[in-house]
Amino acid sequence: GSTSYIEVGNPATNPTTQSILALVKATALTTNRRVMGKGGTTGYTNFGIAGAGTGRLSFFVDYTTTDATAISVDSTIDTTNDWWVAATYTSGSAPQIFVATRYNKLAEVTYNAAPLAPSGTRVTEASTTLCIGNQPSRTVGWPGSIAFFAWYPGVALTLVQLQQQQKRLWAPINGNAGNCKPFGHLFLGGTNFRDLTGNQTVSAASGVTEIAHPPGSIFAPRRLAA
Repeated sequence: GSTSYIEVGNPATNPTTQSILALVKATALTTNRRVMGKGGTTGYTNFGIAGAGTGRLSFFVDYTTTDATAISVDSTIDTTNDWWVAATYTSGSAPQIFVATRYNKLAEVTYNAAPLAPSGTRVTEASTTLCIGNQPSRTVGWPGSIAFFAWYPGVALTLVQLQQQQKRLWAPINGNAGNCKPFGHLFLGGTNFRDLTGNQTVSAASGVTEIAHPPGSIFAPRRLAA
C-alpha cells in the first residue's frame, strides 16, 4: 500500500553507480509510487511509477544541477501482468530502465524523453536507510505487491547480466555476493524480508502483509523465454 515499507539498513551509504531488479504487480498506475527509495526530498535515489502519465516508470538520482533521470512512455507496465522492472546507472551517465512480463527476458523501455546524464555534484543520502516500498512519513509506497527485490550498489549490470539474474535469482555478480545489498524474496516470511546475501538486515517494517500466492512466484513451473 501507499504507506507500506521495509527498511533494510543503510547499505552503500551514498551510491552513484547502481542497479535495481524487482518482480512486481501494480494495482494503480497514475501516482508517484516507489519500488525502492533512499534519501528524502533531497539526496535521493528513487525507482518506481512516475507521477505524470499512466504506467510510466521513472528512475532518479539526485544531483545539485540536473538529476540523473529516466522516464518511460505511458503504458510501460499495466495492472494485468506481473512485471520484472530494472534500472541501471553508471556514475555520470544517463540511466536505463528495463521491463519484461514474468516469463520473458528484460528489454530496454521506450523513453518519454531522452534520459539525462547528471550535472553538478551528487547530493548526499549517506544518513538515510534503503526502503523497499514507501519511505517513512511519506505516502509513496508501491501500489500492489513486490515478490522479489535486489539492489546492486556500485555495479551497473549489463542487460545480459540482468537477464541472467532473472533466471538464476541469486546474488553474486562475478562471484561476489558483496555486490548485492540486499537480495531477497519478500513473500518468504512476510514482513521479515530475508536478505539471502547476509549483507543486510531489516531495521523496520510497516504495513506489510504476506500473501499466500505472491505475484510472479519464483517457484512457478515455467521457464523464461530463451
